[in-house]
Amino acid sequence: MTDDNLDTDRSGAQAFANVLLATAMWRASINGSDARNQLISYSPAPVQRVAAAPFGFWWSDGRLEPHPLEAPIRLEMYTLFASLRDLAEVTTSLNSRGRRLRRKKRFTPAEVKRIIQDPVSMGLYRGNCKHHHNVDAQAAASSVSVHPIVTKELWSECNNLIDSISRA
Repeated sequence: MTDDNLDTDRSGAQAFANVLLATAMWRASINGSDARNQLISYSPAPVQRVAAAPFGFWWSDGRLEPHPLEAPIRLEMYTLFASLRDLAEVTTSLNSRGRRLRRKKRFTPAEVKRIIQDPVSMGLYRGNCKHHHNVDAQAAASSVSVHPIVTKELWSECNNLIDSISRA
């Protein structure tokens, strides 16, 4: 028996619990006792997973809040795009300044476009769904309000620029 706490939210936790149960049942067959009922309570409970927070945000006490290091990069992305008006130039500028996504990944034009079109920047978090910048009343009603990183005006300006580039 161990006094250490076991991390049961890892992917191998269920397999480890099954090994413990099988070992206990094997020992019970040798001893002639019923250890299965004693070990069932030790099997790990299902872990409720929360979706990863979008870039620029993090989960804090079950709430989505701006990340102190990532949120300024997200704001910088919007201001750069509003002035440069080109996704590739914004990407080059961010990468040359040493800005990185999570896990030290470099920015790509597709990633910059996806982040700019995400309404979470202006305070509407819609969870795990496709993001479109045309936020209508129904989508806004099903959204959760979070602290915005950019103003609605800047968000709309950047998304209108992306629309005009896509149509050209």
